[in-house]
Amino acid sequence: IAKLYDITKEEKYKKACEYFWNIVTSERSYSIGGNSIDEHFGKIGTEALGVTTAETCNTYNMLKLTEYLYKWNHNVKYMDYYEKALYNHILASQDPISGMKTYFVSTKPGHFKVYCSPDKSFWCCTGSGMENPCKYSRNIYYTNENDVYVNLFISSSIELEDKSIKINQITDFPKEEKTKIIIEETNDLSYEIKIRIPYWLNNDIKVMLNNNKINFKKEQGYISIFNLWKKGDTLDISLDMNLHIYTSREDKNKICFMYGPLVLAGAFGRENFPESDILEDHLKLNHYKSIDIPVIISKNDNLLNNVKRIKGKDLEFELNFNNYVIKESVILKPFYDVHHERYNIYFTKMTSEEDLDKDFLSYDELLESITIDKINFNEQQMEIEHKLSSTNSISDYSLEYGMGYREAFENGYFSFLLDTNLEDEIYLCLNKSEDSESSFTIYVGDKKLDKENLMNDKKKFVCNYYYNIPKEVLKEKIEIKIKAGEKLSTGKIFSARLTNKKIKGKEDFNE
Repeated sequence: IAKLYDITKEEKYKKACEYFWNIVTSERSYSIGGNSIDEHFGKIGTEALGVTTAETCNTYNMLKLTEYLYKWNHNVKYMDYYEKALYNHILASQDPISGMKTYFVSTKPGHFKVYCSPDKSFWCCTGSGMENPCKYSRNIYYTNENDVYVNLFISSSIELEDKSIKINQITDFPKEEKTKIIIEETNDLSYEIKIRIPYWLNNDIKVMLNNNKINFKKEQGYISIFNLWKKGDTLDISLDMNLHIYTSREDKNKICFMYGPLVLAGAFGRENFPESDILEDHLKLNHYKSIDIPVIISKNDNLLNNVKRIKGKDLEFELNFNNYVIKESVILKPFYDVHHERYNIYFTKMTSEEDLDKDFLSYDELLESITIDKINFNEQQMEIEHKLSSTNSISDYSLEYGMGYREAFENGYFSFLLDTNLEDEIYLCLNKSEDSESSFTIYVGDKKLDKENLMNDKKKFVCNYYYNIPKEVLKEKIEIKIKAGEKLSTGKIFSARLTNKKIKGKEDFNE
């Protein structure tokens, strides 16, 4: 659509791009700049945490769209987002040791990153991930006939051959809170250098020209310095960073710590860590055994009192939990520096130790915590990874329920494989709509598990149905087959999962 606007100049295409960008960045994104869960957008205003969040390809494409939007309108908000997503998602998605890439970036507390294998994981995010490093230099600068914009603080050079201009930027940002602009070559031209004023700046931006204070204009989020530039002219810019808090749209008790543009992650080591986090199947570790992440007790609104910078360490901080259960602290560091260990981005905060006895898990989080393996229907990658096959079956997306589903008709079926982890007690949990009469039989391998005939009670909600899996059919992977009746369909089934216990329905959860 952005390309269509470039070609046709029809405003409808531009407005579509602007609307999409605004709604994704303000209502659909996580603190790291990534978006979506299970490759889908949730409801407006939600911020569901999980293992399958923030598909890296999505952010790759959001940065491409941001580049178009900035070209049309030099609004500083586009480069604020670009910087956030570049450092906290794109840079964080590549293993600096092996060079392998992530598909999803987990926001589940205490999980870890999972990377592609070198020669067997040709995911979409593998391809776009290979492109990402060579695009780090894009959008550091933007130029037009009269201006040079400095948007990102990255050591780099720009040459404008038609004007015989070469400008160098020298910085170790974000490890140091400053940058230096040096005019290496010039043709004694007068032009304006515009430097982005980032939203996270702690104090007023300070600029020195050749070690002298200068006056400058502030325009639309930039400082503007017009000058007859000479070779060797040097601009020194201060970029004072500070700690600040990001609060989840969905839950005010879930917060992230940030330093300047950087999301800080708690580094929780390798407790119960898998043998390898570089593997062919990126879904295989989705329900790997988790660890408990402590909550933060803060009796006032200034949570930053719990965080202290560690002297002598680059961008490392100590977070104290201040609760009577956990006396230890944890190291916070930039999310892009956390690899091959468990981490936490979204912390839960409470105001008193009495709150520790409360269950702050949502229904969906609790359901995920008891899940061994699952398949969401109408999701291409999940259906491929779980070897789904079907006859006389369709999958589609329900606007009414906001989820994808699969349905089989008149003796049709769909089958799929699920991992059991060889646990002692296992249930099959089907998430199904209640709005139509349906009939289906469930098989585990060749064994008939159960037959359901459900009446249409015209209730417009979904329910979880649990079925006990007999121990005699358990093995590492089991095939589940759901077959429709002779005259009725299975109804809309949104997901199937194996769990190690049953919990009450969502509609009863808060009672």
